[in-house]
Amino acid sequence: IGIELALPENTKINSNMGSVFHGLLMELLDSEEASRLHDASAIRPYSQYVYYDMDYQVPVWCINILDDSIEKRVLPYVLENVGIPVQLVQKGYSIIMKGIIYDKRIDYDLMADEIFLADKANRTVNIDFLTVVSFKKNGRFVVMPELYLILKSLINKWNTFSVNNKIEEDDLAKSLAEMCEIYKYRLSSKT
Repeated sequence: IGIELALPENTKINSNMGSVFHGLLMELLDSEEASRLHDASAIRPYSQYVYYDMDYQVPVWCINILDDSIEKRVLPYVLENVGIPVQLVQKGYSIIMKGIIYDKRIDYDLMADEIFLADKANRTVNIDFLTVVSFKKNGRFVVMPELYLILKSLINKWNTFSVNNKIEEDDLAKSLAEMCEIYKYRLSSKT
């Protein structure tokens, strides 16, 4: 879901504020749920980020939930605070979640049918990362994009949260990475 934000005057949203909104999410949840989500495995059942939406011309907090049970345990806590000032503790000011501006849902089975049973497979895929992305390999962060790491992450998430359509081929990420190539990318880096 995308939630429109009202920020204090002369305040702009930026992707570095993701951790601030993660803190807000943990504060909105009851302590037991916050603890459970905070201590989740490396493959979290949710992600969240903030950005300025060019289509709507507003700052947005996007919360992606990969598991129905998490949706039922998390979204009510967020939605009950719509329209009420909430404190961003790390920033020292309040914001208002004005309301949901989009709610995009897709079923894993439907997505699997669209992708795996398509008459003709796409030969190219564009991936746009809206926030900072990092991968670790042998305990170290990898700066340049590596297909194997991207594919392995996507397959792991799919297999963790898709109930009926597991991708269980051995070393699939490695096989796919060998058959694919990154032919164009734009990389930016910050400390």
